[in-house]
Amino acid sequence: MLVGNILFAILIAIGTFVIIIYAARAPSIITVTLTEKGIVVNNRLYPFNSVEYFSISHNSNPPSLILQLKNILLPKVSILIRDVPDSAVAEFLEEYLEEREEEEESLLERLMAHIDF
Repeated sequence: MLVGNILFAILIAIGTFVIIIYAARAPSIITVTLTEKGIVVNNRLYPFNSVEYFSISHNSNPPSLILQLKNILLPKVSILIRDVPDSAVAEFLEEYLEEREEEEESLLERLMAHIDF
C-alpha cells in the first residue's frame, strides 16, 4: 500500500513539473491567413468545409475569431485578431461561412482566459 502512495506522489510531482514548464514557455506567434480556399494556420490549410460556423468575440482585447470546427477532438478554436479590423475578418468569412452570435464562454474557457493559458 505504501508503494502505491509513493508512486502516486511521484506521478503528481512529475505532472506538476510538466505543467509548470509548459506554463512558463513564451507564447508562440502563429500566422493566420484567410484565403478563398480556407483558413491557413502556420502553412496548414483548414478548408471552409471543415468549419461549421464562426463568430467574433469582443470579450477580449483584442477581439477573437471563434471557429466551430466539424472535428470531435478539437471542436472550437479561438484566434486573437490583430493587425486587421475584426469587421474586415467577418466580412470576408461571411462569403464562405455562416456567422453566429457569440456564445457565452464556458466555465473552462473563462478559467483558461483568467490564468492566461
